[in-house]
Amino acid sequence: MDKPLRVAEDIVAIGKFKAQAATWLRRITDTGQRVVITQNGVAAGVLLAPAEFDRLRARMRLLEDIAAGSSDFEAGRTLTTAQLRRQLIEAKMRQPTNPFHPGEMLLEEFLRPAGVTQTAFAERLGWTRTRLNELIKGKRGITADAALDLAEALDTSPKLWMNLQASFDLAKAIERRSRVA
Repeated sequence: MDKPLRVAEDIVAIGKFKAQAATWLRRITDTGQRVVITQNGVAAGVLLAPAEFDRLRARMRLLEDIAAGSSDFEAGRTLTTAQLRRQLIEAKMRQPTNPFHPGEMLLEEFLRPAGVTQTAFAERLGWTRTRLNELIKGKRGITADAALDLAEALDTSPKLWMNLQASFDLAKAIERRSRVA
């Protein structure tokens, strides 16, 4: 969009611009051509089409990011591919191998902080206290229906509860297989 400025058409005195601002703005938007506004024969401002402005801002952000990256490199704040790979592997190894049961998550992250008793929450869900207690103690898993009930009562997603159960089940299966092998 780097069109050359045409002195007779793209440079306008501020008084003329003010008198015909709507026309000038429409022209800028339609053609993408920049307009230089002058005051007393000196450039006072440049108007750009929105698309041109966005393109220049993106270019400026890229240049700022490159400068920041160069600064990090010069200061020694960069990693080689091997170092990054090693850090990612170490982070993966630090992940818990024994994830929490969804019932424990329910108790520790939702019920206790809110000061809600198991009895009150079981009533809210329409469950028996025994059913809720078995879930919290890890004796019962999350079913699709239970996930829907919990999501509705706690304003979460049913997928959260299903994924917690699936992660827990998978970790237990891996643990069982590793003991057999």
